[in-house]
Amino acid sequence: MKINQDTKRQTALGMFRLSLDFHESALAIERTFRRKKLFGEEAQTASFTAYYMMGHAIELVLKAVLLQRDENCHQMLKSAIGHDLEKCLEQVRKVDASILDFMDENHTHHVLVLNDNYCIKRFEYMMTGGISLPDWPTLNEFIELVQKRVAPEIPHGSRSMKTANELWY
Repeated sequence: MKINQDTKRQTALGMFRLSLDFHESALAIERTFRRKKLFGEEAQTASFTAYYMMGHAIELVLKAVLLQRDENCHQMLKSAIGHDLEKCLEQVRKVDASILDFMDENHTHHVLVLNDNYCIKRFEYMMTGGISLPDWPTLNEFIELVQKRVAPEIPHGSRSMKTANELWY
């Protein structure tokens, strides 16, 4: 089966909505693990699946910013950035640094630790060897801050965020 790869149909709003969905899914998985006490209550990590979903949510919200600024940047998103969160951050800083002006060394460190594993698909496919995991609460804080800053800039973004929150809570 051939999948339609019409990247021109991807919009900033579509990526933003998907970011909200992946973020909420990551939180649901993390809450389930806590409830089942698979991690201790005070653990600052989550499951690989939750990390994957959080990474994808971060990737999508950052790419939504880029698409909002330049709706013709699809090829750059695909070839130059791919799934590399560090490259996404660099591009967002180039087009609108104010989106990330809250980002401190702690946020940066944990997003880059996530990226070390996310961009090589380590959360999707098991690999041997040790692994460093980012602080879960810091990642969650980061994406919530980015989503709140991005929502008003994308047509219908704030409404999408409000609708999503009404559905989930």
